[in-house]
Amino acid sequence: MSGIISKPTASSEKLKWQAKAAFNEGNYNLAVELFSYALEQVPRYAPYLTNRALCYYRLNDADKVLKDASASIQVDPTWTKGYFYKGKALELLNRKQEAIECYQKCCQLEPNQKEYNDVLRQCGGKMVSTTRQVDQVSS
Repeated sequence: MSGIISKPTASSEKLKWQAKAAFNEGNYNLAVELFSYALEQVPRYAPYLTNRALCYYRLNDADKVLKDASASIQVDPTWTKGYFYKGKALELLNRKQEAIECYQKCCQLEPNQKEYNDVLRQCGGKMVSTTRQVDQVSS
């Protein structure tokens, strides 16, 4: 899927703004629908894919978050938000080590972005505490 990156159109941007308004009102299903229409017009545009991934995240649909985030990375391997939402999906799926790898990639791409460093630290901390609990139970 990598290669030429799509550019938004006036029509797809209008749909994006409508989707963002729906998202801000908490209407995540409508936002998904509107981002999907935008993606029909511009199917290879990473920002629309990660925006829809965020909507799916709010709907707690980890599989769809993972699908859209992964697609955004295929379209643009430097799109940090793709790795971020892929990490979020992997956390929801209890695939912590893979999530950490995604967050590490975020930190490599944008080392000064505090949010990425914080989420990496938090996810790593969760792994350590989980391991400790398992070690305590099995002793």
